[in-house]
Amino acid sequence: MHARPLAHPLPTPSTSAAEADSSAVFAALVRERRSVHAFDPAPIADEDVRASLELALLAPSSFNLQPYEFIRVRDPERRSDLARLCLGQRPAQTAQELIVCVARWDRWRETAAEHDAWLAGHPQVTEAQRHHHAYVHRRMPMFFAEGPFNIFGGLRSLLLWLRSLRGPQLAAPGSPAEHRTWAVKSAALACAHAMLALRARGLDSCAMEGFDHRRVARFLGLRGKFFVPMIIAVGRRGADDRPEPQWRRAPERMIREL
Repeated sequence: MHARPLAHPLPTPSTSAAEADSSAVFAALVRERRSVHAFDPAPIADEDVRASLELALLAPSSFNLQPYEFIRVRDPERRSDLARLCLGQRPAQTAQELIVCVARWDRWRETAAEHDAWLAGHPQVTEAQRHHHAYVHRRMPMFFAEGPFNIFGGLRSLLLWLRSLRGPQLAAPGSPAEHRTWAVKSAALACAHAMLALRARGLDSCAMEGFDHRRVARFLGLRGKFFVPMIIAVGRRGADDRPEPQWRRAPERMIREL
């Protein structure tokens, strides 16, 4: 039996005043979110973290396949063990919780089947939309199937390359590295949503890439086709955390127009 999916009603248009308020709140939220390296030892509410992660699940993903999962490490002893695998970084050592983001590209069939089942019974989904999604899901093996020794991935890459000689062509994942990249892109979007949602609830975070991937995978008992792009330390900023003035490259160096 599948777990109940997150279901939300269709959004209603915002008024201009509400949009202006939302824009100001969001801008403040983005500016407030900073990487914290020393967290306060006071406990944090489970509900705040859970609600933030549920919002993270609303991040966009290719074909709505959501190729990732979050693993919350809350137990102090296990959290200490994981912090050691994060090379003893101070955010990992002082955080009240560590959230491991795992990008996965081995569950696309399962997710597509769950999506089809949800579409079949949703009153706001039209018959045309159901047929469209069913058609897309039937074609998914053409994009994601790998086969023994990735034979299907290799043939797919060759076929798409030949078709690209005639014009623009979608670049579907072919090699294992391309499958990983595909999953990591969606996982990173979800992580960004999670960290902003945490800040909205008064919590701070620090996204860490420095850890022993092999040992972290073994510690978590991960199996299948996966990659851990980051581990997020969560808590409230400690009194001895000293953030530096924030610097970013000038917008004109980073934003181009054609």
